[in-house]
Amino acid sequence: MKIIVLSLARDLAESDLLEMFTEYGDVESCALVLDKETGKSKGFGFVEMPSDEEARLAIRKLHSREINGSVLRVKEAAPAPTDTTEADTAEVATDEADTDEADTDEADTDDPVIV
Repeated sequence: MKIIVLSLARDLAESDLLEMFTEYGDVESCALVLDKETGKSKGFGFVEMPSDEEARLAIRKLHSREINGSVLRVKEAAPAPTDTTEADTAEVATDEADTDEADTDEADTDDPVIV
């Protein structure tokens, strides 16, 4: 499960974040989000835990906990938005196929063809 951790103290290191979560189970990945210009923490990060049960326990235990003067907000991360371009393209292709079928149906009538 992917977890988002908000309201982190700006001086908290990634290793500190990792340590907080490993207390509750295995951690697959851990990353602080850094400002591109300054390289400093933006105050939030992501943790991935392979066990949903351990992840839920970590969320319950760490949410609202005060660490380095900041009260953490910890919850399951929302899924990343999907690229709708493929879906939109498939829908258009289906619409075009329906139109082609309609044209074919009209041509299959028993009316005589005059040449």
